[in-house]
Amino acid sequence: MMTWDQIRERFLLGTRNNTEASRSWSIYLTSAIREIATIVDIPELFQPFATTPTVANQDWVACDPDVLAIETVVDLSTGRKLDQEPDGYRGRSQYLDITTGKPSVSDPAYWVRRGNRIYLRGTPSDVRSLRFSWYLQPPEVTAAMLSNHPITPAQYDDVLVLLALSGFTLEHPPDLERNGERIPDTGASQRFRGRALERLQSMMKVSTAKEALDKNRVAYQPGYSFNVTGR
Repeated sequence: MMTWDQIRERFLLGTRNNTEASRSWSIYLTSAIREIATIVDIPELFQPFATTPTVANQDWVACDPDVLAIETVVDLSTGRKLDQEPDGYRGRSQYLDITTGKPSVSDPAYWVRRGNRIYLRGTPSDVRSLRFSWYLQPPEVTAAMLSNHPITPAQYDDVLVLLALSGFTLEHPPDLERNGERIPDTGASQRFRGRALERLQSMMKVSTAKEALDKNRVAYQPGYSFNVTGR
């Protein structure tokens, strides 16, 4: 189990202590854990009971920019679970009133996210309370966090390093010596990324198998702690 400081040191070692990497390590480690969060469910980032009020005769509500993915939306006023807009934001346009530019007034039945807004169809005539289940983005990795552990399990530490190296070498390819000349190794980024994804896929298969074996008793996700302060 490594701290962020140890992960940073391994990342810097992989860049051969590149000066630019020493200055911008936070960018690449943040990008790495946020990419993992798009592939693996991280329970510590899940918020099942976030509530937001609507505004009467308004067809959207604000969405926290730190929300990574929305799982469910429920109108607590009616007890109805809203469906995701089947044809996305552009498909929603066919239901808009030509005069108001909004869906007709009715109980909301569908939702779609666009940027930092969640658009509804139909438009509520009164104030409703919407309950969201969503995943937040992992926070930016900063110097203040270096003594902490990532919120991902220990087996993902190597993946964090590899994804960070993939991002860095994509923008700053290392030199490769060939026929007495030094040329940029433009394939380094893809090799680091390939190794990271192979490890992710291997761990996800193991986790799925273990979870299936235990479903008759209690479903669990191996390697995770549900303590919101970390592992």
